Amino acid sequence: MNIKDLRDSLVESFGELKAGKLKNKDAKELTNLAGKIIMTAKTELDYNKYMKTEKRIDFFETDDEIVETTESGEINKVA
Repeated sequence: MNIKDLRDSLVESFGELKAGKLKNKDAKELTNLAGKIIMTAKTELDYNKYMKTEKRIDFFETDDEIVETTESGEINKVA
C-alpha cells in the first residue's frame, strides 16, 4: 500500500459512509488507522531529514509520473 492507495481507499470509504453502507463507528476507526499510518510515514521523513539522508520510503512511491512546475506555471516531466 502506498499513499495513493490509502487516499483512494479513504475516498471510497467516504462514498460508502455517505451512501449509508458504512457505519460512523467503522469510518472513525478507518480514519484513525489512516492517521497512524500517515504519522509513521511522517516519522520516517523526519528521521531522514534529521540524519541528512535520502532513504527511499516505499509508502510515498507511486506509479504516477513525477512532474515539476516552473515559476511560469509550466509543467515538465522529470526523468
